[in-house]
Amino acid sequence: MSGQIVRINREGSPHGVEDSKTYSIESLGGMSRDNGLGLAKRAISSKSLDELFFILTNDARAVIDFERASVITHLGGPSRLVATNNEPELNKQTEFVTRMNKLASLLRNHGTALLFSGRSIHEDIPDGKIPGDLQKTLKSYIALSGHIRILLIPLIHDGAIISHLLYEFSSETDPNDKDIHSFLSLACFFGAALAEKYIAQQKPELKSLLLEQSSGTVLGARVRRYLPLSAIGLAAFVLVFFILPFPFTIGGEAQVVPRLNYLAFCRTDGVIESVFVREGEAVNEGQLLARLDPKELDFQMMSWKAQYDILSHEMNRLVMEAGEKPSSLAERKLVGLKREVASTELRFLQWKKEFLDIRTPVSGIILTKDVQTLAGKRLRSGDTFCEIAVPEELLAQIYVPEERIGYVGAGQDVNVYLNSDPTRGYGLKLEEISPMAEVQQRLGTVYRVTAPFKKSHESLKVGMKGVGRIYVFDTSLWRVISERLATRWNQWRLYL
Repeated sequence: MSGQIVRINREGSPHGVEDSKTYSIESLGGMSRDNGLGLAKRAISSKSLDELFFILTNDARAVIDFERASVITHLGGPSRLVATNNEPELNKQTEFVTRMNKLASLLRNHGTALLFSGRSIHEDIPDGKIPGDLQKTLKSYIALSGHIRILLIPLIHDGAIISHLLYEFSSETDPNDKDIHSFLSLACFFGAALAEKYIAQQKPELKSLLLEQSSGTVLGARVRRYLPLSAIGLAAFVLVFFILPFPFTIGGEAQVVPRLNYLAFCRTDGVIESVFVREGEAVNEGQLLARLDPKELDFQMMSWKAQYDILSHEMNRLVMEAGEKPSSLAERKLVGLKREVASTELRFLQWKKEFLDIRTPVSGIILTKDVQTLAGKRLRSGDTFCEIAVPEELLAQIYVPEERIGYVGAGQDVNVYLNSDPTRGYGLKLEEISPMAEVQQRLGTVYRVTAPFKKSHESLKVGMKGVGRIYVFDTSLWRVISERLATRWNQWRLYL
């Protein structure tokens, strides 16, 4: 019990007020701990109010010895005396019952435990702790009882005062304060038991809901009560886990990539003079992307043109000398061959000059980063200038873990959710599976599977990432879990 105990000494003046403290069965001092536990258990498991009253007025002696015990209740009408140990059947005409009923009506709202000491009281009970009418009635009763110590204990349940226990002690039964405080710790059990038995008596139909049965009976009642629900739950579990088919999907990280990497490359050696596009710009097929500097070719062409002119002049001179010097004709043929070489080189340079312009092979989007900064860079014939992606040819590339690739096949449905719009799913069809595994950072050994987008989407951009889920077939949860457990078990067995 917790609360304050007002102690009145021999002269009737306050000897002291105990600070609020909670006493538990484990802290029982002078009285036997086993007796306290047994009394509390018997009170709670009693079958009726009469049995509980008998325990409180008689069997309580196993815990604390007393001369007389009385039980006052405030339930079901006026407050009244309901049991005492020295009167098996209460006679309402006796002075004792009359005084106790009067005292009961005054105790209805008094929730403090009182401990009176002394054979007689000549001084007033202190004001402020006990109302005047209750003081007068208590003094009258104490004078009548003649006992050396009286203990008044309120029984409180859910914040309401439902009963009072009054124990009287003689010189032979006078307990020490430690025993009294220990006994007070049982009051909470007595209050709960009294409230329960009263409800069971007033509402018999609620009796099955109260904890008045043995543990075996309660367990059996609970089993019978929840057995239908348990059966339904078990059937639902079996249905969901073993029978009901669920769509089995395999997931992996996904990325938007172009189907083909279209390259705009340099067709002749040279230095890039001008760049006419920027990264991310849309271009049309044949559009001019960049131009090489023609100065180097112009210089070479001028050099060969000058050599060609010199050789032509030399041939004319040799023809004029042929009449006087026949050998000049043979020399003219050699000079003619050299002039033919110069003419060939000149034509070759003129042909190369036609490839100074770098143009896009297809219509698409420029992907190369900072392509505009390539101006001034020397490229050799065949070097790549930039990469171009065609929006209509984008596809999703999904990295499927090695242990799940056996479920995947061409033609399966795929849903791709990109990080840029995670609530939108793109419904695709699986097209290709890479023939060889590859190792990806963080992902481990994976296979690349591809699924083309059915049409062009303005929101799609190369390099976007997300998640792809491949629908495999309908199966039970048990099959999915068992197969994954088997895979893990085979891996663990390597280390056993």
